[in-house]
Amino acid sequence: MLLTVSNDRSFRANLSELLEESSMFSYQSSSDAAFDILGTNPNITAIIFDARLSKKAAESFCKTVKSLYPSIKIATVIDEKPSLSSKFLYIAGSDDQLVMPASSTQLSSFLFRFYERAVPKHSTNSTRLHISSNRNDTTLLGYSLKLTPSENRILLLLSTFHEYCFTKEQVAALCFPERSVRSVPVHICNINKKAGVISERALILDLYGKGYILNKNM
Repeated sequence: MLLTVSNDRSFRANLSELLEESSMFSYQSSSDAAFDILGTNPNITAIIFDARLSKKAAESFCKTVKSLYPSIKIATVIDEKPSLSSKFLYIAGSDDQLVMPASSTQLSSFLFRFYERAVPKHSTNSTRLHISSNRNDTTLLGYSLKLTPSENRILLLLSTFHEYCFTKEQVAALCFPERSVRSVPVHICNINKKAGVISERALILDLYGKGYILNKNM
């Protein structure tokens, strides 16, 4: 789960429009509210903290999170003012940053890069499917799937959030925002063809009217 801490309604609205609010994402407007969520939800693996709220509050929050929850990855949102130095980003425990203002394309590209760092690898429970941010390391039943970079990004996204359906618009926005939505079904068809040669099963299911989801029976 991704936790976003920001009181910027415009920023939160852009995230909601891009990702469509669901139980995958939690939005909080303050550090205190965020800590309440962290204390009760063990599924949070990544945090985006809006450092424009307060530099001091951001430093304190990020240092505390790194102390209490060292496995959680943190990215920061900053503005173009030079007051937020590399020292602050070091204290925050992350070299991931989103410089505002940002276009929807920049935002979606940032989110996917952050997901890759927050969840670099995934294996199914059966260990038959191993997915890595390095496409050459993605295997099915021990055999390389020989995916293209775009195909591997799609598979990585769906495996990272394997309990949820993604529309083709969401897949395109998160995996390759510079391309047309119409390329998504083509990439997914190619992924399933390559998987079919190895296992005779589709890796990605198309739930008509809902979106795409990873096949849990792989």
